[in-house]
Amino acid sequence: MHELLAQVLENKDLSRAGDLFSVDDQKIVGDLSEVITKIKEIASASDFLHSDNIQSVVEICITRVTSAIRDTGTIEQHALALVSLLESCLNHDLRPSQKDEDPPHTKIASDIVSCIFLNHNKKSVMKLALPVAIKFLHRGNKELSHNLSRYLSLAAINNAELLSPHVQPIVDSVISGNYALARVLPSIYVVKKDPIHDHLMALISLLPLCESADKLSLLALFELVAKHKPSLLESNLPQLSTCLGSATTAGSVLRIFQEMASAKPLLFAEYLKKMKAVAQAQPTHLVAVAHIMGIVGRLSLERGRECVEFLVSQLAKADHNTAVTLLREIKHISDAFPMLLPRFLHQICTQVTEPAASSTIRYYLQQLKADAAVATSHRSQVINQTTGGVTIVKVGGSRQDLPTASRTGSRTSVSARSAGLGSHEGAARSAGHLGSAQQLIHRSMTRLPSVNQMQGHMQSSSRLSSPCGLHNSMSSKLSSSSPVNRSLSALNSRHNLSLLGNHAGGSRVSSCGVTVTTSAHKSISIPTLTEEVMTGRPIMTVSITSSIPRPIPELLLEPSIQEDVEPSNPSPLPPASVAIPTPSYSSSSATPPPYVDIGSRLQSPHDGSLSSNNQGSNGGATTDAAASSAAEEENVVVVTRKVRPSSQRISVFEPYPMRDAVQHFCEKHLDKIKAYMQVVFVKLPLPSKCTIEERKSRKHAILQFACQGKGEHCLYSKTLFVMKTRNPRLWIHLMFLALQARASNALSTRESSVSSLKNCWDILKYDNKSFLALVTSSFPSAKDQDHLIGELRCERFFDVFEYNGPLTLWGCFLCNHPDRAQGFLQEGGEPVIEGQLKEKKKKWKLFRHWRTRYFTLSGAHLSYRGLKDDKEAQPIEVSQIRSVRPISSRGRNIPKAFEIFTSDRTFVLKAKDSKNTEQWVQCLSIALARSHAKESVH
Repeated sequence: MHELLAQVLENKDLSRAGDLFSVDDQKIVGDLSEVITKIKEIASASDFLHSDNIQSVVEICITRVTSAIRDTGTIEQHALALVSLLESCLNHDLRPSQKDEDPPHTKIASDIVSCIFLNHNKKSVMKLALPVAIKFLHRGNKELSHNLSRYLSLAAINNAELLSPHVQPIVDSVISGNYALARVLPSIYVVKKDPIHDHLMALISLLPLCESADKLSLLALFELVAKHKPSLLESNLPQLSTCLGSATTAGSVLRIFQEMASAKPLLFAEYLKKMKAVAQAQPTHLVAVAHIMGIVGRLSLERGRECVEFLVSQLAKADHNTAVTLLREIKHISDAFPMLLPRFLHQICTQVTEPAASSTIRYYLQQLKADAAVATSHRSQVINQTTGGVTIVKVGGSRQDLPTASRTGSRTSVSARSAGLGSHEGAARSAGHLGSAQQLIHRSMTRLPSVNQMQGHMQSSSRLSSPCGLHNSMSSKLSSSSPVNRSLSALNSRHNLSLLGNHAGGSRVSSCGVTVTTSAHKSISIPTLTEEVMTGRPIMTVSITSSIPRPIPELLLEPSIQEDVEPSNPSPLPPASVAIPTPSYSSSSATPPPYVDIGSRLQSPHDGSLSSNNQGSNGGATTDAAASSAAEEENVVVVTRKVRPSSQRISVFEPYPMRDAVQHFCEKHLDKIKAYMQVVFVKLPLPSKCTIEERKSRKHAILQFACQGKGEHCLYSKTLFVMKTRNPRLWIHLMFLALQARASNALSTRESSVSSLKNCWDILKYDNKSFLALVTSSFPSAKDQDHLIGELRCERFFDVFEYNGPLTLWGCFLCNHPDRAQGFLQEGGEPVIEGQLKEKKKKWKLFRHWRTRYFTLSGAHLSYRGLKDDKEAQPIEVSQIRSVRPISSRGRNIPKAFEIFTSDRTFVLKAKDSKNTEQWVQCLSIALARSHAKESVH
C-alpha cells in the first residue's frame, strides 16, 4: 500500500488526508482493493459512529478511491471489494436522524452506489452489484432508495435479465410509494412476465397517485401487457380511462386501448365519447382514435353510423397522413355496413377534393364511390318471398338489410313462432324498409328482450353436488318421517335487496340433496323455499335471490409450527377420511371465544385415494350473499403461538413505512372484496383456524372448520373439523379476503389478524411468493373454487356440513336437521339406516369372495348378522371406528364400496349401488362425528 495511504488509514490522520489527491493515480491504483478493505474495517468498528474525525477520514479516502477507479477505468478489477464494502453498510442503521441527517453509513453507501452504477453497461460489474444494491430499497432511507431507483433504471436498459430475479422487492418498493422505480418494470416484463401479472391490479391502482413521468412508466408496462395478454386488463378499463383526460398520458392509454380493442372491441363502445373528446382536443391522437373506431364501428349498424359520422367530420382538419387513415377506417366500416356509405359520400367528397389529393387518397375515394354505387343500385327493387303467402315489397334501402337467404334467391319461410323474440328480429329485418318510422319501430323492438329471456340470462347457474343420499331416500324408515329439508323453514318477512354488480352469474350449491341457488336480480325479494319432485324423489331448492348481509364468519388465525412426534409403533391403518379427535401436536394451545373449551383437536385425512366429483360453479358473480351465525362476536380473535427461533425472520431494521401496500390495495378494492366474499361464502365454508405443521422437514397447512349453528345436538360444539390442504395459497388468500370483508375499513399488515395470517404464509414459504403478492393478486377464480370444493368433498366435509340458506351459515347436519338427531342419539331406537351389505371375506382375496350380511346402524352401534340365521354377531361400537371412507373403482368418481377402520379390524363392505354406498358412508360419518362430540363433553 502507498505510504501516505497507509499513514492516513492507520492513524486516522485527517490533516494528511487531503494530500491524497496530490498522489498520481497510477501509484495507488494497484492498492485500491486493499484500501477499500481497510475502510470496511474502520467503518465497521464500534467507535466509527461516535467520531467525526474518523468519519471525515473515511469520507475523503472513499472519494479518492472512487475518483481513481473512474479515471483509470479499473472498475472491474475492484468491483468485488466495492460491493463487499457496500454490503457491510446493510448491517447498520441507514434511516435519517430526527434532524433529517443521514448517518455515516448512508453516505458511504451513496458514494459506492454512484461509483458502481456509472458503469451500468458492464455486465460483470452489474452481476455482482445488483443483488446487493436492491436490498437498499427497503432500508428505511427514502432519499437513498429514490437515488437508487434512478441508477436501477439505467441498469435495466442492458441488464433486465439480471433484475428479473428481484422483481418482488422492486414491485414492493413501487407499491410502497417509490413510484420512480416503476421505470424498470417494462424492461423486466420483457424477460419475465408472470411475477408482474400477479401485481397488475395493485399497480393500476397507483396511477392516480403518481406524477406524470411515473404514470408513463406504468402505462408503458400496461401497453406491453395489452400486447401479450390483454384479458388481464379488461376489468381495469375504468381506471385506465381516467388518464385520457391528461395530454401527457392520453397517447399511452389510446395505444393500450388499440391493442385491447383488436381482441375484444365490445369493451370500448362505452368509451367512444371520451375518445372523441381526446381527438378533438388533441389532434395528434386522432389517428389512434380512428384505428379504435374502425374496429368498434364494425360491431353493429348503430356503432358504425356513429363512428363514420365522427371520422367524416374530422377529414377537413386532417393532414395528408391522417386523412389516409380516416378514409381507410371509413372503408373498413362501410365494407361491413354498405348501407351507411351513400349518406356520407357527398360529405366525404366535399371535404377531400380529388384533384388536389394524393394518389393514395384518390384510390380510397374511388373505392368508396364504387361501393356507394353498388349500395345505391339496390335501393329500388321488388323482392318476392314466399312467407306463408305474404309478398314483401321493398321500396327503398340496401341489400344488406335483407336476410341472406333472400339475397341469394332462395325461399325463406316464417314459422308460427314469429311471435317470439328471435322471430321478431328476423321479421323486423325483412320488413324493415317498408317505411322509415316502421323501420325504427322494428329495430327498437329487437333490442327489448322479454322478461323470461332476461331472467334466463341472469339466472345462469352451475351446480355443485355431493353424492350424498341421506336427504333423498336413506332407507324406508328414514324416508318415512318428515322431509329432511322441512327444518329449513321459509322466511316470513320480505327484504328488498339490491345487486352489487351489473352482471352476476348465479350459483347453485348442492350438498347431500340440499340445493342452494343464488341468482342475480336488480331488486328482488326474500329467500324462498320450494319443493319440487325430480325423478320421483323430493329435492328441496333454496332459492336465494339475494340475502340479508351478515358478517363473514370469524377467523381464528394460528401461525404456529407443530413439530412431528414420531410414534414408536406406527399404525398400519390407512389415513382416515372422517375427523377424529387426537391429541394436539402443539406445545401450547388457546381457545377462541366462539368455540370454548376445545378439549381435543380433530385429525382428518392427510392424503387419500378418493377422486373428487367436480361439477364446478361459476364463481365470478358479485351478489349479496354473505353468511355467518348471528350470535358470533364482531371482533376477529387471534391466537398466536410461539414460533421456534430458527423459523423467525430476523431483521435488524424494519423497512420504512412509506405506505402500507396492503392497506392501499384494500382501500381501492374494498367494495369488490365484500361483494366477492358474499358470493364465495355461499359456495365455500371459511376455515376458523389455520395451523402450520412441520413433519419430516416438510410444512403443511392444517385447516379447522367450526359449526356455526351451535344447536343442542351440534356435532362440533366442542371440536373442529380438521383437514390438511393441498391448496394453502387459495385458502389463505380467501381467509385474508374474509377478514377484510368483515372489517369496515381497509386493513393493514399492522393489524394483529393480518399479521398473524402473514406469519402463517411466511412460515409456509409456499410458491416463493410474498404475502403482499398473494393478497394483491387476482381473486381466486371459479376454477380455483372448484378445486377447493373438490378437496372438501374428498375429505368428506359435505357428509357432515351443509349450507343453511335461510340462516345464511354453514352448519353441521344435526344443527340443520335437529329432527334427525334422535336416530343418532337413542340406543335401541329406530335404526338410522339398515339393509343388506356384502362383506369381503378376506383382505387379499379377489372381489368375487363376498358374503351378504344384514347391517343396522342404530344409536352408537353398528350390528350385523347373517341371512340364514338370526344370530347377531358382536356389534361394532361407533366409538371404536377410526375412520370411514369410500373406495374408488378404477379411478372413477363413483365409489363402489367403502371401508370401516377400527383399532384392530378393517371391514370392506359393498352396497347394492353407489347411491346406497354414499348413504351408508354419510350416516356412519355423522354417527362417528356425534360419538366424538359426546366424548369431548366428558
